[in-house]
Amino acid sequence: MKQNAKRQLSRVVNRSRREWWRLAEAGLSALPTASGGFRLGMVRERREKWRAAVAAYSSAIQAGAPHKAQLLARRAAVYAKLKQWPQVLEDSRAALELDPGRVEALAPMGRAYLAMGQPDTAVEMLKRGLSYIPSEPGLRRELANAYQQTGNWGKALSVYRRLLDTNKSTAARRQHLAAAAERRYLCPFELHDGKVVKVSAKDAKEGYQIATTQLREVVKAPKSPTKSPFQLARLYESAGDHAQAAEYYTQALRRLDGIDAPWVHNTRLAWRFRLDHVKELMEPTVGADLWLHRRIFPGQPADLDGIAGFFEAEFSNNGLALSGFVLPGTTHDIDIMLNSRRIASISPAENEWLPKFQLTILHRVVDDFPSRAVLSLSVQDRPLVTTGSICNVDVSVPGGSGRLNGLLDEGNKINKKGRFSPPGGEQADERHLDAYVEVRKLCAEQLGIDLFLCYGTLLGCYRNGDFIPGDDDLDVGYVSRAEDPAGMKREAEELMLALARHGYDTRVAIDGRPFHLRVGDVRLDINPMWFYEGRAWSFRSHQLTREQFAPVQSANLLGREVYIPRDTEAFLADNYGPDWQTPQPGFRYYRDPAELAVLRLARLNPSEVEKMTARAEQIRRENPAAGRFFGYADPNSVDFG
Repeated sequence: MKQNAKRQLSRVVNRSRREWWRLAEAGLSALPTASGGFRLGMVRERREKWRAAVAAYSSAIQAGAPHKAQLLARRAAVYAKLKQWPQVLEDSRAALELDPGRVEALAPMGRAYLAMGQPDTAVEMLKRGLSYIPSEPGLRRELANAYQQTGNWGKALSVYRRLLDTNKSTAARRQHLAAAAERRYLCPFELHDGKVVKVSAKDAKEGYQIATTQLREVVKAPKSPTKSPFQLARLYESAGDHAQAAEYYTQALRRLDGIDAPWVHNTRLAWRFRLDHVKELMEPTVGADLWLHRRIFPGQPADLDGIAGFFEAEFSNNGLALSGFVLPGTTHDIDIMLNSRRIASISPAENEWLPKFQLTILHRVVDDFPSRAVLSLSVQDRPLVTTGSICNVDVSVPGGSGRLNGLLDEGNKINKKGRFSPPGGEQADERHLDAYVEVRKLCAEQLGIDLFLCYGTLLGCYRNGDFIPGDDDLDVGYVSRAEDPAGMKREAEELMLALARHGYDTRVAIDGRPFHLRVGDVRLDINPMWFYEGRAWSFRSHQLTREQFAPVQSANLLGREVYIPRDTEAFLADNYGPDWQTPQPGFRYYRDPAELAVLRLARLNPSEVEKMTARAEQIRRENPAAGRFFGYADPNSVDFG
């Protein structure tokens, strides 16, 4: 009863606060811009109306309000919320020119340099701020993050420890400290002013002890993050403490019970695999899944002179997972070598100080590895190293067919999705286009929906009049009638069921994003384009309006009529940048956390997938010719194409 009363009181207080801020905004909006603009901007910040806050500060600056440096610093902070980094830098610099002591301009400036892949510059800005206010926790937190991004794990660790001393109860600070300590334990080197420096065995051991101690405290804390037991289990597994790892993997899996969120499906599969893997290491069982018998063993130690970066290799539920980073200034691809033969390559991320990479070679490809092989990664013959300064690892694949070299000799390649591409490359072709035309006609004539080309398929059609080389799927979209993420999900579910009634198979992506459609032996990626909070949303968000998509236009692709957005060039410029007409082989999507938070609202939860499965099966009972709903995608399955 007391808890219910507290919750009710809290809701009343929160409603009162929101109403107070609403009234304050209304009152300040009536004041002259020069006198009320600053306070209006502050109120809008409290209400998280970021664009409106920018407008208030801009109006006050234009009206000649006093304290211009303060207004510029506040606007810079709001631009940081909007991830508009060039504007952050412009306003911060202007504020500091007017008032060199305007310290609050330095934190958003540091965040901007971090986001733009310049953590070394961010370090200098943040240290300058701390010289004015040594005890400012926000600046210190950003400085620790900047050191972490430059690869100086020791400095990051030192700053995070000082932060923790000021507030030991903060789980987030403990996790940040643990992350820096874990990196110092796993990575055999760190960077001091860009130079590779070996992490001593003593420092690595201390890193492990700090990380495990802090994570144990986080796990014990009330309302600790769901993932914290898993993070601790991973550390124990890396150190060979399989009993402790199994205990915390079990605890992590229990925390997933009762959580109905899109990320839970894939997370549960991944965590279950790790638990089964360490159990198999402790007590091998007869008849266990062959994937659980696959192993990684350390190989030869290496000198750190001339290395190109750091890598980690492990078997996951999806396959052989490779990840890591290369040293600053490295732009060439990373070669993945198996028994001295290059079997694949990975492009490191762009615009990062320590460019990261990752690739999972799917189990269905690993099936054709030899039973034992030596794996290494390099950039132009410069090796990457892993924990313990090891430059290669032994890969054990019991029962491996050994057919890999033959398949590669025949022209097959391991692509960026970790699966085989046939000779000539896995490529969207006229089969995909014919499938699109078939479904486009059905949707237009019977469902009242216009399917238009989008993303890479649209770019190839509009720029080249053909598919982009290496683009292995066909992206189409439709304008959703929904006004929020929940409405879009319901609409997408009904569309999938309508298509099932016409005999088409569907599924959602592994993260719950709607949806994939199978037409014969090809797959179409269907992207609902929905409009919410003044933006268009699909695979990512776009600063575009409904009117820029509909009504659609007709175009021609390889002799077939296709639909494209009404303002195709605006869509391509928003998605690929103003130079979209120039091919960008290394193009990658970036979605910031705030953007992802909204996109996750539009993904199907496990309970929703379960209900969809039941509804689709009911349709099939009534009509055996109806299509199936396959639920979540499985990267290792070949059932869906």
